Amino acid sequence: MPYPISLTFFERVSTATLRAASLAVRGHHSVGRCRALLQIVAAISCLFLFGATDLALAKSGDPVPIVWPQPTYPSMGDNFGCALTFTSTPVRVYCWGSNDSGQLGNSSRRYSMGTSYGVLVQTASGPLTKVRQVAAGYRHACAAIDDGTVWCWGSGALGQLGSSVSGSSVALQVPGISTAVGISSSAQSSFTCAILRDGSVKCWGANDSGQLGNGTRATAQATPVTVSLPSNVESLALGQAFACATYGEFGHDSTACWGNNAIGQLGNGTYDLSTTPVDVLSLGNRTSFSSLTAGAFHACVLSYNPDPSDEEPFCWGDNSAGQLGFPSIVGNANYPVLVQNTALSGNLKDVNNLYAGGRYTCAEIFPSAGGAEGTCWGDNSHGQLGDGTTTAETHPTSTRLSTYLSTVGGAQTCGDIGSGLSCWGRNSQGQLGDGTTSDRIALGARVLIDDDIFGTGMDE
Repeated sequence: MPYPISLTFFERVSTATLRAASLAVRGHHSVGRCRALLQIVAAISCLFLFGATDLALAKSGDPVPIVWPQPTYPSMGDNFGCALTFTSTPVRVYCWGSNDSGQLGNSSRRYSMGTSYGVLVQTASGPLTKVRQVAAGYRHACAAIDDGTVWCWGSGALGQLGSSVSGSSVALQVPGISTAVGISSSAQSSFTCAILRDGSVKCWGANDSGQLGNGTRATAQATPVTVSLPSNVESLALGQAFACATYGEFGHDSTACWGNNAIGQLGNGTYDLSTTPVDVLSLGNRTSFSSLTAGAFHACVLSYNPDPSDEEPFCWGDNSAGQLGFPSIVGNANYPVLVQNTALSGNLKDVNNLYAGGRYTCAEIFPSAGGAEGTCWGDNSHGQLGDGTTTAETHPTSTRLSTYLSTVGGAQTCGDIGSGLSCWGRNSQGQLGDGTTSDRIALGARVLIDDDIFGTGMDE
């Protein structure tokens, strides 16, 4: 079965190339299949010949030269964000925004009140290195390392650090996990989950609604526990007090959720809390799922069967701001509904990835003409939809974002603009990482890290 175990290798290949190629190979663009495969081969060849930095610098289509370090593969927490950099081997993590709980992980030597640009995450003995993935949560963050271990920092009051430590401004290793291949948290989550090499899942942190998925319910659980799922999980998505996973014989045959269900966020047709996973209601004859994502109280997934080119996005749960993309539903839906297109004349098509924020959702679209676009819907009080307004939308906006989307947070969205990572939306704590604390309602400045400002190695 496919696991996300190859992340360490492929994170060193051009983001844009792999995203475009993955969609083309799956069948969306039949003419581009051979071209996409050639792009992958070329990218991997460049990796071995020149290394990760030279490959990213040579990424085709960049409108301006990349300024290094180049943050990529970001994750947005509640009022902060983190991203990986490939300036050199090994890979490191930079974080920016609020630091009231030590969630920037920089040992509080500087920026104890937070910063509007990225600072290097530290351990007790130096920078956290060899990182394959970072996941930012509510006032805490965790990282999966190449050796299979997981390290966390920030608030630990509810067991978010995977130990009895109440908080840490440097990364601490989570005891008992040595085979992690992927991790998940979200801006609203005071818990974290990890997929292990055997396909099982362990979670730790807040458990007041049974969101750890092991059949128990308690205020907190500092020791990682195993979720009651088959050992063939491919992806995870965490909301405020619930979680979802895709699993099955091929890793993506079913979607299940567990935890709080007061607004129908488990998608199983009820409003009953569940401390163990329950399957999301059937999506007709669709039995394959990808791009699972969760907001504060809603979740979405791409579903197809049998043709991958027939993928369509489904969402369920809270719809108070129109985040389900189905305008005729007021309030919420405890069952999956199809996201409508901009003209409300059918379903949203050509979707490659979905990203759910606090009370909004975004889709990365690969139109048949080529390229990549982003479209968002739902809450827009801080401009997080990126359409130049602060007006909420109940269906995908007609204003398309010329970017490969990367991540969303509580009320902030990020995308790859070629010259670097750009974020927009709420910025009261500097969580957009652009050196300011002003909200942005459209794509704009590049995310900065302290090397951009003070010079390479300043925070080591």
